Amino acid sequence: MCIKTILRHSFVALSLVGAMVTVSSCKASRNAVEATSSSSAATKTPQVSKADKYVAQVKQAQPTATHLTAKAKIQMKSGNKDFSVNGNLRMKRDEVIQLSVRVMGIEVGRMEFTPQGVLVLDRVNSQYVRAAYNDVSYLQTAGLDFYALQSLFWNELFAPKVKSNANISKRFQAKEQSGKICLTLNDEPQLTYDFTVDASNSRIQTVKVTPKGNASADSFCWTYSKFEPFAQSTFPSQMKCQAQKGKIKGDLTLTLSSINDDTDWKAQSEIPSKYKQKDLQSILRLLSKLL
Repeated sequence: MCIKTILRHSFVALSLVGAMVTVSSCKASRNAVEATSSSSAATKTPQVSKADKYVAQVKQAQPTATHLTAKAKIQMKSGNKDFSVNGNLRMKRDEVIQLSVRVMGIEVGRMEFTPQGVLVLDRVNSQYVRAAYNDVSYLQTAGLDFYALQSLFWNELFAPKVKSNANISKRFQAKEQSGKICLTLNDEPQLTYDFTVDASNSRIQTVKVTPKGNASADSFCWTYSKFEPFAQSTFPSQMKCQAQKGKIKGDLTLTLSSINDDTDWKAQSEIPSKYKQKDLQSILRLLSKLL
């Protein structure tokens, strides 16, 4: 497989996970405030108390590190496409998520998420795409949220359009069954969010986002496994994203190694002066053909 093909396929994989995750997690966020305010806060029911307890346990189990770096093997399946490449994952809380692709130790492509937008660097062809989230029509409609995506990469609870998860427990319903804790956020008008947690260690195992009713074939599931010690806690060394958007289906697996909390790296990518900016829509048309 040539480097250009690897870069194209890698961009497909990174774009799929970014678009599908955020479309699934945020498309129903406009009515979140109204739904929350309409719930009764006068009397705390046993169900709400249980949710408070479990949410607190999950937060207690999460690492407190502000930085994470790791080597990454990126495996992607979409239609008849099935390939893997090596790369790196770097994250700084509330600032950036960087996922890069490397061939023979040389970075050939990078996707960077920040609260302001997305940057894609094609180092093989010296070109780049920079886009605000609302530059893409379906993402604009969805109200794509960086913070929900960040929580997914960090293995954390989240609620749509909420920057901090400090006060979200009141929105969850909770139940425990067969060693699993199920935390469900059901107050969004169009989507249901299900977090499955291991009761023995309070680690999030899966996040499922499903539409209410049967009107849509869209679905999303993020699975965590192979937890390793990290920053006085643990972190999943394998994450799998399974997403469907209409007829488009994709699986993306990140297998991480050498996980640490290194801070010696630039959180914002610099674009070389010789790089040419590409039109976002032309890249999206290319992606649709490859998928």
